Order: sequence, then C-alpha cells, then structure tokens
Amino acid sequence: MIRPFLFHIILVPALLVVPALLVPASAEEAWQVTSKAWDALDAKDWDAVERLANRANRTWGANAKKANDGLSKLPSADEAKGFANLNELATVLFLKGEAL
Repeated sequence: MIRPFLFHIILVPALLVVPALLVPASAEEAWQVTSKAWDALDAKDWDAVERLANRANRTWGANAKKANDGLSKLPSADEAKGFANLNELATVLFLKGEAL
C-alpha cells in the first residue's frame, strides 16, 4: 500500500519535472537572434552584434552547413521556407561583418 503511494507522490512528479529542466530556459529561435542583432547594429553596439552572431553560429551553424551542403541549386520559393535557419544565420553573419 505504501509503495504505490510513494510512486505516485514522488516518482510521477519527478518524471514531469526532470524533462523541463533539460530544456534551456531561454530557448530562442534564429529569427529572434537576428532581430536582436539588427537592433544592436542600429544602436551601434558592435560587441553585441558580434556576440549574437557568434552565439547563432554555435547554435545553428552545424545544421546550416549541412543544409547548405545539400543545395545544388537555388531552392524554389516554396522550398526556401525550409532553409529559414540558414538564411537567418547568413543574415546575422552579414551583420557581424558590418559591425566589424
């Protein structure tokens, strides 16, 4: 009787909490980082632009490289939507170049 009770009181809540701890608290998407980089460039905060570009490259660079390596021609307009992170990374790296 006590074991099932302990299972429901201790183990079940732990199973619900632990996965939430594995997700970064401030998970951002690539477009959000690019937007922040545009804002930093506008404010002439060159260090912030560089920091954001470096973070974007660490976060999405490997996947963007794989996506780019898979391209043999320019994608159609419909296909281009599948390369959004590649586009965002290219934009933020362009902004880094402008800031330097």
